[in-house]
Amino acid sequence: MGQAGADGQHGEARGDQDPLGRPLPYSGENHGPDRDMVPGEEALRRAREILEMLRSRANMPELPKLDRDYLDRLLRGLY
Repeated sequence: MGQAGADGQHGEARGDQDPLGRPLPYSGENHGPDRDMVPGEEALRRAREILEMLRSRANMPELPKLDRDYLDRLLRGLY
C-alpha cells in the first residue's frame, strides 16, 4: 500500500511537486534558464587552485606512475 503524502493524498502531485513531494526542476527562482549560471569569483578562484594543485602533483617524480597517469588523464580532460 502506498503511503499518504503530507496532504493525505496517495502519490498525487501538486503543481510544484512530483508525486513524492519533491520540488519540480522548473519551480522556484533557483532553477531554469532565467537563473544566472555564471560562477562567482570564489568558485573561479577555487577551480584555479584545484587545477594548479593537480598540475603540481602530476609533476612530482616520487608519485607512483599509476597516480601520475591518473592525474594526467584528469588534466587532459580539463583543457
